Amino acid sequence: MKIKHISTTALSKKLGITPKELFAKFLNLGWVERKDDTWTLHTI
Repeated sequence: MKIKHISTTALSKKLGITPKELFAKFLNLGWVERKDDTWTLHTI
């Protein structure tokens, strides 16, 4: 099965929230973290 990638901007538009709100949700869920100047996605 091939994984389809979607940008956080496109996903936030589909959810009707801002990209900033989406990242806040991801942070609260522990799915991403900020390291230096980059975001790191955690294994879900």
